[in-house]
Amino acid sequence: MSRLTSWATACLLAAPAMSEPLVCPGAGPPITVTAIKAERAVHLCHVARAARDQLAACHLPQSAPIEIRIVPTLPAQHEKCMGLYNCDTKVIEILDLAGLRARVAPSSAFARIPPDALQDSLVAHEMTHALIHQRLGPNSGPLVLNEYIAYAMQLDAMADPARRTLLATRDIKPPVPPEALNEMILLMAPDVFAIFAWHHFREAEHGCALIGQLLDGAPGPFPDMIP
Repeated sequence: MSRLTSWATACLLAAPAMSEPLVCPGAGPPITVTAIKAERAVHLCHVARAARDQLAACHLPQSAPIEIRIVPTLPAQHEKCMGLYNCDTKVIEILDLAGLRARVAPSSAFARIPPDALQDSLVAHEMTHALIHQRLGPNSGPLVLNEYIAYAMQLDAMADPARRTLLATRDIKPPVPPEALNEMILLMAPDVFAIFAWHHFREAEHGCALIGQLLDGAPGPFPDMIP
């Protein structure tokens, strides 16, 4: 099992009753979305296509099909997850709106934004994991590297009002020291890590250029993130 499978939000699939998958229109490798409500699937197709364009511009083009399933629950062994990418089955699972309301702790910064905005942003987060795996394969790097890119893309994909609300919950100002991007903060306070990652990503001379360097194996400003 790869490190991404073990750590970067991949798990065994739950099997809730779902409607037929919707194949999102557009050129390139297909994206399919399955949700209980057809209108939500249509909306998330638009979200996924926008995320694909965002990620392609950040050195993560889609090269293989992506399947997204909106589910009411995730496996119990992943009780802290809001979404999962399984690099064996190539399937993304994201909690439905009710599941997100129940899962997100009131103390989390993510609890301050509407569940539909959170779910939209999770599409970008989990697609990032999928596309890292498509690009790098099983040796897709350590947990912190994967989550740094995924959280940066997640917050960057948010609409400005939701992102401003999220950022306002924590007294974090740039510049972010590289040592703040560590596994302990990621595991103990993922919302804090997410804000650190986005601020760091948005600093001058970072952005997509830095992500491209990291994907190519360069140590960047935080060598501990590279195996």
